[in-house]
Amino acid sequence: MYKILMETPFGFVVELDGESPYRRQRPYDIFINGKFRARGDGNIFSAFGLAPNTEYDIEIKGLDKPLRFVRRTQRAGYVINVRDFGDFSDFGESGDGKKNDTLAVNSAIYTAPVGSVVRFPRGVYLVGSVMLKSGVDIYLEEGAELRQSPDRWDLAVIKGYQKSYGHEEAVANASWEGNPLDSYVSLIYGRDVRDVRVYGAGALNGSGRESGFWNEPKVKKTAWRPRNVFLAYCCNITLAGITSGNSAA
Repeated sequence: MYKILMETPFGFVVELDGESPYRRQRPYDIFINGKFRARGDGNIFSAFGLAPNTEYDIEIKGLDKPLRFVRRTQRAGYVINVRDFGDFSDFGESGDGKKNDTLAVNSAIYTAPVGSVVRFPRGVYLVGSVMLKSGVDIYLEEGAELRQSPDRWDLAVIKGYQKSYGHEEAVANASWEGNPLDSYVSLIYGRDVRDVRVYGAGALNGSGRESGFWNEPKVKKTAWRPRNVFLAYCCNITLAGITSGNSAA
């Protein structure tokens, strides 16, 4: 009656049997270790915010047939707290939604060993972009938000395509409406990246309304609008549980 779609050190993604691929006819309640956790109505639900290498009793009430199973979260290797890379000076604290955290966030990701999880505790992380690294997961806790800076001066421009030295070959780095055109770097960007999971109960906020990109959607200013997520030549990338909204594109 169920299938585990994804296991992590901090929770699971579970698929329930059902005739509809999206929503069930009536809602159900999720209990973890006997405590009410959430109400859902989808055929897929996620349960994050759990502890690594810990056994949990999961019960779903309200289905046609009762469902109860025991599952152990994955063991955690390196778990990198992104706040350890922030600037705790008088100029602002990492995750306060005011100071630009781009350097702190990408330093945490790119110094993390392969197999690590970069953890974002509750808070608002204002960034130009987050650059994915192969083999390094990103975990957004509940209440954690990656927010793209609405200031275009904080955004790099990605070339739509890159030619080889002799101009015999070219690869696409970014696109706009299907064409390899220069674009502002997206909130989450990956190029030639593989084996990455971005998951949790947190959120992506593209600051589309605040940046003014919505006001002139078909006007190019320096480059085309960024997305919340853009991947090029990537393999085995998973996004689960997170909420994405307010995209500039």
